[in-house]
Amino acid sequence: MKVVVLGGSGFIGKRFGALYSEKFDEVILSDSKSTQLNDFASIKRLTNGADVLVHAAFDHGYQFNIEGMKNVIKACKANGIKKLVYLSTVSVFDPGLSGSLNENCPWSKLRDPYTAEKIKVELKLRKNLPNDLSVVILYPTIVYGLGGNWTTFALNACVGREISLPLEGNGLCNAVYVDDVAQAIYKSCVATERNINVLISASEPITWKEFYEGHLTFLNSLSGKNIKCTFSGSNTNGFHVKPLHNILMKLLFKTTLGGIVLPMLIMLKKLRAKQYTLVKNDFEILNFLDSTDRHRVTHPLGITRTVHISKFNADISEAAKLLSFRPEYDFKEGIDAMTGSYRRENK
Repeated sequence: MKVVVLGGSGFIGKRFGALYSEKFDEVILSDSKSTQLNDFASIKRLTNGADVLVHAAFDHGYQFNIEGMKNVIKACKANGIKKLVYLSTVSVFDPGLSGSLNENCPWSKLRDPYTAEKIKVELKLRKNLPNDLSVVILYPTIVYGLGGNWTTFALNACVGREISLPLEGNGLCNAVYVDDVAQAIYKSCVATERNINVLISASEPITWKEFYEGHLTFLNSLSGKNIKCTFSGSNTNGFHVKPLHNILMKLLFKTTLGGIVLPMLIMLKKLRAKQYTLVKNDFEILNFLDSTDRHRVTHPLGITRTVHISKFNADISEAAKLLSFRPEYDFKEGIDAMTGSYRRENK
């Protein structure tokens, strides 16, 4: 079986390749430099002879994601590919849900750029799904691991003196280790079930305080520094700790105003990503610790803050039934695996 991965140099795609390439006859990992989503010819050329196409790519410039999905479907038709595995996200679901979250729950109506874009891409796929193409849509929850956005954010937060979290960090975090997401992709490639949508998470949620404490343990284990971080905050504002800022963000994310200022929101996301470059790309922990302001207080903002007020448990029974997916890591085991991985890569 030949598997092609769009987004193969990204956080999840790269990990899938590292763990499961030997399970197939051939695995080709592409990246945005060699194969761009708006370039049908390059996607068609890359996927020639493929049995499965894994679509894990995302244009964070928000220009070519819709066109990219259109090109992916065309390439599958042109090359006779029978299966498409598409990585969506738990963000497409309503973050205000309580109780059990499953694949049939309502979608989010928030207007943040990432959520809106992922919903548009999925709608494009569903509307243009060829009859002879089997599709598996995966909805990973809070994916952590070396190089991932959530781990990058957590590490930057943990070196400050204080993390201010809504509900004092007692909101539910449906964390899943990246290796388990890679496992889900593998199971999707070999599954016989057709046209399925499944949530991917760990067996049980943790609290957000536990999420940050686990990353603090990671930092202390590798650095030998006894970094301490306090947790505070009982404010349940959905987007910002300050009431006025929270009202303004409500206007952005819950009204048509969000669509008008969408380019500004995208730019702010890019600027935030740049400040995390050192720890995200290099994981030079000691240099990272020495270059970071430890006097600051971290306040999750915007959609990131909204996620910290989650009250739902991700139900992965469909993934178990349809893909035989079983998470191999609880959160502590995931942090331990992340620590071991860092040590192996930085001997």
